Amino acid sequence: MTAEERIASLESQLSQVLKQLRLTQEELRQAQEQLEAASKRIEEMEKQKTPPPTFVKANVVKRQDDQKKARKKRDPKHNRARQRLEPTRIVEHGITDYGRALGPLRHSSGAAKAVVHSSIQIS
Repeated sequence: MTAEERIASLESQLSQVLKQLRLTQEELRQAQEQLEAASKRIEEMEKQKTPPPTFVKANVVKRQDDQKKARKKRDPKHNRARQRLEPTRIVEHGITDYGRALGPLRHSSGAAKAVVHSSIQIS
C-alpha cells in the first residue's frame, strides 16, 4: 500500500467516524430535550395537589394507655373443656396370626383394645 492509498483510506474512515459522531450528537440532543420536557412535567405534577383515594382513611389519634378499654373476661362456665365420658364397654380384639409370612400366634397378647362410647340419640 502506498502512502496516497493509505491517506485515502484514512480519510474515508475519518469521514465515516465524523458521520457517526454527528448522528450520535443528534440523538444525544433529542434525548436531552426529552429529559428536560419530562422533568418539567414531573415538577408540574408534583405542584398539583390531588385528593387522596377513597379507600385511604384519615389519620386517627392513638389512645394513651390510660384510655384503653379493660380486657373483657370470658364467663367461667365457658372456660372448661369437654368432659370425658366413661366407656360403656371395652372390646378386646385378639390377634390370631401374623399373616402369611410368619404363621399363627402361640398365645393371645391382648394388646389391641378398642374403647366403645355410646351415643345418645334424642327423638
